[in-house]
Amino acid sequence: MADLSTAVASVGEASDSYDRAWNYYSGDIEELFASPVIQRILAGSSSGYRVNLARRPVDAVLDRLKIASVLVPNNDPLTKVLNDLVWAPNRLGRVAKLVHRAALVYGDAYLHVWPGVDEGTVRAIFNSPGTTRVFYDPEDPSKKSFAAKVWSVGDRDNQQTRVTLYYADRIERWISKKGTKGDEEKHYVEFVDEDGDPWPIENPYGEIPVFHFRTDEPYGRPEHADAFGPQNAINKLVATQMASADYQGFPQRYRLRSVATSDLVGYPDDDDDVPDEGSALTASPGTVWDLTNTDAVGQFDSANPDSFLKPIEFYIRAMAAATATPLRFFDSEGQVPSGEALRADEAPLAEKIGDRQTWFGDEWVAALMFGMKVVGSPVNTVDIRWRPVQTTDDLEGWKTVEKKLALGVPFDQAMAEAGYLPEQVAGWTAPLQTPPLSA
Repeated sequence: MADLSTAVASVGEASDSYDRAWNYYSGDIEELFASPVIQRILAGSSSGYRVNLARRPVDAVLDRLKIASVLVPNNDPLTKVLNDLVWAPNRLGRVAKLVHRAALVYGDAYLHVWPGVDEGTVRAIFNSPGTTRVFYDPEDPSKKSFAAKVWSVGDRDNQQTRVTLYYADRIERWISKKGTKGDEEKHYVEFVDEDGDPWPIENPYGEIPVFHFRTDEPYGRPEHADAFGPQNAINKLVATQMASADYQGFPQRYRLRSVATSDLVGYPDDDDDVPDEGSALTASPGTVWDLTNTDAVGQFDSANPDSFLKPIEFYIRAMAAATATPLRFFDSEGQVPSGEALRADEAPLAEKIGDRQTWFGDEWVAALMFGMKVVGSPVNTVDIRWRPVQTTDDLEGWKTVEKKLALGVPFDQAMAEAGYLPEQVAGWTAPLQTPPLSA
């Protein structure tokens, strides 16, 4: 029962940080203001002008984080079972993108694998970290203690909390008592579905069926976390520039009078137009400051756009540097490098993608092995083949490959280093290995 309380509390506590990470990715972040006065004037004014760049560090990795194939090494029959009974029926090529995006945006994502409705089938379902969490042994952080899924059911007036706890030997299901809220054990009772299935459910596989994709241990960090600060600065600059844009098209004017008087000709009668601070001079585009009897007229200069655009350029560069993402992913102006210059420019990004392939790949292996166990075809391992992060497709790169081959580097190895998959290379060399037709 202590695990139940821990699960409900932990999932709830983590939700705020996950929501924040998603809001930065989706661009749903309000601008920040140091001055309460300016906040009252500008708050919400830039909602239609947001320039969301914080998602680029995520998409730069996600776009190249694609699984090319999955197979059981040196075993074509089991590879067919893996693809026909586990991968294809669950559309894991599509689900993989959901899993990878969530893991990059939130730092964590989960895949639940369990038998399907029909005998001999398996279901693999993506679960958001907003509802699901794996807990680890304090003495051995690499070992799962249990997993939990926490979610709400019912309408707002009759809402209850469902909790499923996953262990290596059983699965427990709980539901909160009607009219109660909280994470204490006393607020929950055993959940039994309409079929009256026995409780708890036996787990015959000896393994927790929830697989944790993450960017760090024990829990991940959003791929774009270092973009939050620069994005806040960009939001503020854009909001302020858009507020001042009206002044550029409709400058604020003034009129000076030579004789002092208390009358302010043309002053609005509507008290709502008087600033809260009590000033008799209203600052808004196209208005006139009427300053006693007229002696001169003029207009105030609007803010120089460079006062906003140049700082924005700085924060874009800062975001690129902080997230190890090439600057051209944020700003497409200028010449795109090629050849060795391109590979050097993308080296930090390629290194990061390779790291994500390692972390996510290990979990894919564990999840697919479990799926094979469920369908009755257990295997010792699964090979995950990723699409190349970079490939050699320029003259300079191919000259390097040619030199490697001339020095005796095996053809398969040279092609692998150039970023091509073994299946592609095998297709190229197959005609060369075909014995000639007999006369």
